[in-house]
Amino acid sequence: MWEHVLRRPAFIVATSMGGLVAQLLFRRHGVSRLQGFINVEGNLAPEDCMFSRQVVNGTFDDLISSKYDQICRKLMSSSFPGDHLIAHNMLLNLDRRAFYAYSFETVAESDSGKLLDEFINLPCPRLFVYGDHNRTLSYLPRLRDSEVEVCEIARSAHFLLYDNPMMAYDAIAEFVDKHS
Repeated sequence: MWEHVLRRPAFIVATSMGGLVAQLLFRRHGVSRLQGFINVEGNLAPEDCMFSRQVVNGTFDDLISSKYDQICRKLMSSSFPGDHLIAHNMLLNLDRRAFYAYSFETVAESDSGKLLDEFINLPCPRLFVYGDHNRTLSYLPRLRDSEVEVCEIARSAHFLLYDNPMMAYDAIAEFVDKHS
């Protein structure tokens, strides 16, 4: 699939758990066709498992009986529009058994300590984009001390592409233009 998707050098933009998935693909298939990587608050450390950690601390029956609805209610009570959209998508489109199953690997990879180092050491331009509501992420100073470009998006939480799409997409476009 990697050869079919990236037939020429390309930028990859990955958000949330997608950032973790992208890095697993890089680990497996290399980065020879990667022109740049834009990580939009993708998993890099244990603190990034905001939903998955809640899931792995219980059984599938716990998830079905209460935890899933609690997660969605919490998102719906947020002041950020992205949280509302994600809650609606979770209620309408997410397979709860799949969510339960992949949460274990998400937590294990995020807890491993490998993701942050792998991201920092990718041999291509990198951008980490995060919402200003999450400016306390513990690893932001380490990213800023590396060659990774870091961009804070105003008036945004985790789902910043929905919270402030104009600013988020402008930051992505600027990075791509700079490194094309």
